Amino acid sequence: MGDFGYIENIRVYINRDEHVLVQGTRPTRMGHDKFFDLHLCETITLSEASEREPLVEIDENEKKIAFRLYNQWKQWGKKDKIIEQAEAYLSLNYNRIRQEEQQNAQSSNDRITNQYPNTKQNPFDKELEQRQKKTSQAAIKQQNKPRVKETQKIEQALNPKEKAIKKIVEERKITSLFHFTHIQNLKSIMKRGLLSRTEVEELAKTELLQINDNKRLDKQREAICLSIGFPNYLMFYSYHQGNYDDWVVISLEPEILWKYNCAFCHRNAASNECQHIDINSRKWVEALKRLFDDINDVKREDLHLPKSFPTDPQAEVLVFDRIPVDDIQKIYFYNNEKMIYYQVLFDKYPKTLFDCEIDYFKWRVDYEHWRVNQNNFDNKANFNEDDIPF
Repeated sequence: MGDFGYIENIRVYINRDEHVLVQGTRPTRMGHDKFFDLHLCETITLSEASEREPLVEIDENEKKIAFRLYNQWKQWGKKDKIIEQAEAYLSLNYNRIRQEEQQNAQSSNDRITNQYPNTKQNPFDKELEQRQKKTSQAAIKQQNKPRVKETQKIEQALNPKEKAIKKIVEERKITSLFHFTHIQNLKSIMKRGLLSRTEVEELAKTELLQINDNKRLDKQREAICLSIGFPNYLMFYSYHQGNYDDWVVISLEPEILWKYNCAFCHRNAASNECQHIDINSRKWVEALKRLFDDINDVKREDLHLPKSFPTDPQAEVLVFDRIPVDDIQKIYFYNNEKMIYYQVLFDKYPKTLFDCEIDYFKWRVDYEHWRVNQNNFDNKANFNEDDIPF
């Protein structure tokens, strides 16, 4: 099929077998009935219109992946590797995509018929022009308008509990929350934000997702697990087992602690100690303060922790709301090549959203203390020995 050179020179489809097919848009001596099947790494011929009719064109994100895989095939010819990556990154649901395409087409037709019945001018160009004009006028008004301090407006909107949590965040100089996940889940996260375990399980019926905790011993399947100041390296190690390239660490805005419905766990949420505390009691301001208290005979001052770190490295925040993409500060990769790949894939976001930082894949500064004093882990009984990298 030749080298396409530019992504604009291809169209990418999914067929009923849920294989992704690449086709050039420019005329070639091979004709327009030739397609390259990325799931087979073979050129196929669809000579009949009835064979081409069921094809559904896929969106820009998948198109970028398909373009990259096809060019890798042309350069290196590693069939098994290309098929493996196609199965990992281009696992799509044909029926769902076709249904979305039909709904979008119907919606567009209805919109044109209802709103622009007697005009031959392109309605969307006209609408875009009007929107840009309104946006420009609004921007000019905003520039000429006296500014009210954002902090004052935020303070006025917060209730007493939210103000108390915000005060703790400021006093503790908490600048980031953290969540780790398999790299395979990034596409869904960038589309929908962070989801609860229940939502992820439902989504996994139609999409290829990697679920971290199969047991979910904390019994809070409606929650998203976060850490304050630094990732839960003990739990993280039990999943990646040194395969850092397959994982990412996501840093999030600290406002989540007061914007959303959160529960605060001073130990691991699945620990015996936390399980005996009612979940509603863990949503109090005092529960957040407790994350920074001494633990039994463990004194914070002996651990030399930053002010923002909870005393227990496995302390958790359970968030009972969906966390939108807007709350993501950074997505950290261990591998620079993987980072660049996802910068290209999600090019509608600033490149600065993606970073390479290996420190978040390691351990906290107090690692040596917990290694020597393993008995201080009340939650150890609930996990396998392999969960603890000592």
